[in-house]
Amino acid sequence: ITYFRADLDDEIDGLFCPPPDFVCTAINRPGESRRRGVEVTLDAEPSEQFQISLAYTYSDSRADDPNTADTTLAREVRRPLHSGSVNLNRSWLDKRLNVNVSAAYTGEREDDFFPPPFFFPAERVTLDSYMLLSLAARYRFTPQLTVIARIENALDEDYEDVYGFNTPGAGAYLGVRLGM
Repeated sequence: ITYFRADLDDEIDGLFCPPPDFVCTAINRPGESRRRGVEVTLDAEPSEQFQISLAYTYSDSRADDPNTADTTLAREVRRPLHSGSVNLNRSWLDKRLNVNVSAAYTGEREDDFFPPPFFFPAERVTLDSYMLLSLAARYRFTPQLTVIARIENALDEDYEDVYGFNTPGAGAYLGVRLGM
């Protein structure tokens, strides 16, 4: 279990495009921002063939809102209050066959939407929470030959990490590892 706290003054903002030429640069945003939370992890090995990892993070990230005179710290964009993961790993046949299942949860987050023609103030929008399921397996035929298969976003979850930007759908990968 880990408690964390970070208080920042004049945080670096990676996108500032002032008129009249709208050339973008990084600036130090006036005001303060803070991050506080708890991370909890649990790793267990019930047997030599089976491992489990659990992780959960509560993260409260807030900053002065440059678009208002309100002194209340607003939620920072793209930072979920809750996130977590579960990872199950099992091996068979003297560890020649290995199967891994993992699920990663990202909670609801806020983001900024810049309506056209892009010089209006940003509007806050809410990005939905999502869970991604991944599956992986490998089989070692010989010490020099292993076949690997992986499916990412196995349930083809439709999600956004940044408002309006696409993210990958389900993807399958197959590979061979040759060793000497």
